[in-house]
Amino acid sequence: MESVASNLKIMAEEIQQDLVSLLFGKSSLKERFPEPEHRIVTSFNHVWSPLDNEAKQLQGKLLESYRRFCAIGEVLVSGTPQESRQMFMESRAAILSIIEQENPTLFDTVHNAARDALDALHQQIGVIDHLYSVSERKVLLVPDTNALFHNPKLESWRFPDAAQFIIVLVPSVLTELDYLEVSTKEAVRDKARRLVHQCKEFRRRGSLTAGVTLVTGVSEVLAIATEPDMGKSLSWLDHNNKDDRTLASVIEVMRLHPRSAVALVTADVNLQNKAEFARVPFIEPPDTGG
Repeated sequence: MESVASNLKIMAEEIQQDLVSLLFGKSSLKERFPEPEHRIVTSFNHVWSPLDNEAKQLQGKLLESYRRFCAIGEVLVSGTPQESRQMFMESRAAILSIIEQENPTLFDTVHNAARDALDALHQQIGVIDHLYSVSERKVLLVPDTNALFHNPKLESWRFPDAAQFIIVLVPSVLTELDYLEVSTKEAVRDKARRLVHQCKEFRRRGSLTAGVTLVTGVSEVLAIATEPDMGKSLSWLDHNNKDDRTLASVIEVMRLHPRSAVALVTADVNLQNKAEFARVPFIEPPDTGG
């Protein structure tokens, strides 16, 4: 599994390839005032030529992928000094302007525009490279309630891509377990009660907020005490939706541990779709016999 920062670099590399394809393969600039008698003294003497349909499709793809990259990046840099945040946002504005190609520009050649866009993208990666990390611990896996119900025997959890890992229990999941303890459905109620009891047993081993050992050399369990600040997470997440709060918690874990690999553990197809849209890694919970 790749770290949070490494995943963002991979996204940036994909964006860079599409930027190069759009600018050098499909874009051109022309003078705003080709006739000398109509020329106005201004720094913005060039405009982008209209794109053909194929180029517009690439442009749309690039805008979508870059906006998702920025959405995650902005959350991760939200706790950095103002200078870093400002650099990230100024780079974002510069890159979007070059991708959108809507307004007159000070660039006189596509080469100069591409150079500035790629430099700005590298600046953003530089900000991410310097993110503070609470720790550089093992793989951090954040299960939703679905995953805990699927296989409540956390000591038996194993993953082929993670020989050592930490299971992170987030507030939205623990709150849902408390709620399900009084469910009208006996099977659901019993599972929730067993899981809550198991969490209390883990606490006997030490501080859950600091992390306790599940299986020596393999796994730990860690509980997060605070809810994520939804106002500083992805703009489209709804604080009234439990899946969205869980996803926001995963993103908060990513923000605190950019040097670690972080993934959501869920078998819920809807939540998997949301995670994929947000470019948050996810994996299926292990089977009960695993």
